[in-house]
Amino acid sequence: MRTLEFTLPQATPSNNQLLRMHWRKRRAVKKQLAMEVAAALVRSGQRRPNEPLAQVYIEIERGSAGELDDDNLQGGTKLLIDVLEKPSQTNPHGLGLIENDNNQCVVKRRVTQAPAKRGQGYTRVLIAEVLEDNCEFSSRFGGAQ
Repeated sequence: MRTLEFTLPQATPSNNQLLRMHWRKRRAVKKQLAMEVAAALVRSGQRRPNEPLAQVYIEIERGSAGELDDDNLQGGTKLLIDVLEKPSQTNPHGLGLIENDNNQCVVKRRVTQAPAKRGQGYTRVLIAEVLEDNCEFSSRFGGAQ
C-alpha cells in the first residue's frame, strides 16, 4: 500500500474566500498551491508516484486560529484536491498524485480542523492507496465505504 503524507505551511482557504475570489486570483492561488505541494513532498522525502493512484482515502487536517463551519471547511479544500489530480487541459496545475477526484477514485475523504496559533496555520494531508483488503486504514477513516 502506498501512502503520501505532507504538511503545507498555511491553512486552506475557506469556501467563502474561494467564492469571493476573482477567477484569475483563484487560478494564481491554485498554481501557488501546486508548487507548495510539490515542495512539501520533497521536504518530506517523498516522490510523486509514476502513475496516479487509482483509489484512495484522503485525510486533510486544517490547523488555524479560527474554526470554520462544515461547509466552509469542506469547500475550502477544492483547490487542494484539484492540485492532487492528474494534469489535464482544464486542470494544468494537477500534480498527478491521484487519478481523479470523483467518488470512484476518492473512496473516502475526511476533513478535520485543529487549533493553531494565529499566523501558524497549516494543512496536513494523508493520501492512502486503497487495496482489496485494506483493514489498516479502514479504522483510521471511520470504516471503508
